[in-house]
Amino acid sequence: GLTDLAGTGNQLHTGQTQAGTYTYYATQGTADCESEAAAVALHIKPLPVPPAVADTGICEGEAVPDLVASGENIRWYQDSALQQFLFSGPAYTTGQTMAGTGTYFATQTVSGCESRAARSTLAIYPVPLPPVTTDLEGCEGGPVPDLRTEGEEIKWYEDMDLSNLLCSGDTFTTGLTDPGTYRFYATETEEGCESQPAEVSLAIYPFPPAPGTVDVTVCEGEPVPPMMATGDSVRWYEDQGCSIEINSGNLYDPPYSVPGIYPVYVTQTEHGCEGPAGVATLTIREGPEIDLGNDTLIYTDQVLILGPFPVKYGYLWNDGSDEAYLIMNGKDYEAGVYEISVQVSHEGCFFSDTVLVTVENVIGTGALQVNGSIAVFPNPTDGAFIIEFRERISDDILVEVFNSNGIMVRQYRYRELPAHVSRSFRIQLETAGIYFMRIIVKGEVSGFRLIKL
Repeated sequence: GLTDLAGTGNQLHTGQTQAGTYTYYATQGTADCESEAAAVALHIKPLPVPPAVADTGICEGEAVPDLVASGENIRWYQDSALQQFLFSGPAYTTGQTMAGTGTYFATQTVSGCESRAARSTLAIYPVPLPPVTTDLEGCEGGPVPDLRTEGEEIKWYEDMDLSNLLCSGDTFTTGLTDPGTYRFYATETEEGCESQPAEVSLAIYPFPPAPGTVDVTVCEGEPVPPMMATGDSVRWYEDQGCSIEINSGNLYDPPYSVPGIYPVYVTQTEHGCEGPAGVATLTIREGPEIDLGNDTLIYTDQVLILGPFPVKYGYLWNDGSDEAYLIMNGKDYEAGVYEISVQVSHEGCFFSDTVLVTVENVIGTGALQVNGSIAVFPNPTDGAFIIEFRERISDDILVEVFNSNGIMVRQYRYRELPAHVSRSFRIQLETAGIYFMRIIVKGEVSGFRLIKL
C-alpha cells in the first residue's frame, strides 16, 4: 500500500545521489477520491572514471607526440572546469612547439555520463648550451692536465657523433702521454636533453732539443764576448741540474775574467715544455806573460841571458831562435844599442816584450864583468865559481843559477857590499853541463852561461 508519503505536488525532489534504481508511486485525485498509483522509476547511472592519460616530456626541436587518452568518447579541454572544449578523440595534437609546459584535461563519456577530467601535461624542455671548455697543453712524459668543465650530467665523447662515450663527470683524465693533438667532445644534459657537443683539444708536445750553442775561447786579458744560443725562450743555468738560473734570452754576458774553463747549461722552451740542457763552455786561456826586464848594458866580454822563462810557453825571438831563453854573447856584437824582442805563445794566446841592450867595448881582464863592477870567474870550472864585486854596491844583489831545463838550482842575495869584497860558492851538481847565472842589480839583469866540467 501507499504508506510512505515522499512528497506532494507536481515535482518530487528525491535527494538521491548514489548510483542505483529508485521506484516511486504517484497518484492524483480530489478531496474525496485518490486515483490508483502510477509507478515511476529513477535510474542514477554510475559516473565513469577519468580516462587513462600520461604526462609527456620532450626536448625542444624533437617531434612533438600527440597526447593520448584511453576510454570511451574522449573529449579534450583547455581548462579543468571543462569550459574550453578542444577536441574529441583519443589522440590530441596540441600544436605546441616552443619550450614550456602545457596542461590539458581529458574526459570520457559512458552511457551519456561524462567523467571527471584527467590531467595530462606536455613539457617541452629547452636544450642546454654546450658546456664551456678550455683547450689544454702538456709535455711528453710530464704531467698531462685533466680536461675539466662544469654543468649538469657532463659526458665526454671520442667523436663528434657522440657514439663513443669515454667518461661521465666534470673531470676527464685522458691517460694520454704520447705527443700529438687529441680532440674530445663534451655535452651537458638537463631534464634528459643533451646539448650539442663542445670540442676541446689536448695538445701534448715533445720536449725541444737542446739549443744550438757555440763555445767561446779567449785569452786572458781579452774582452769576453757574449755567449750565444739559438732557440726559443732560452734559459741559462749555472749548474747541470738547471736549478740556478743565471740568464734568459739568446745572449749571455759571462762575468768571468780569471783563466779557467767555465761550463754553462742552456735550455729552450717550446709550448711551455723545457727541453734538456746543452752545455756551452767559456775557456779563458792563461796569458803567456813574461818580463825581459829593464833596458841594460853589457860589455863585449860578457854574456847576457834573458830567461830562462817557463818552458810550457812557445817562444820566437827576433833572431829566429825558439828557446825559453836567449843568450846574447857580447863578443858577437859590435858596440851599439840592440833591440831584443820575443813573441810568447800559449794555446793560441800571444804576448810580446822588448828590451834594449847596449853593448860596449871592454879592455883588459878575461873575467866576465857586469858594468865593470862585478866579475865572475873561472869559467869553465870543475869547482866553484867566484863572484867578485869590485865597487861598492848599496843596493840588494840577487844571484840565481838555473840548469838547462830552466829550473833554479841556487839563489843568493847580498846587501850593501863594500868594494873588493869577494864571495864564492860551490854548485853541488851530480853531472856536468851548461848552467845559466842571472845577476840582478838595481833592476838591471845580466846573465852568464856557465860550464861545469
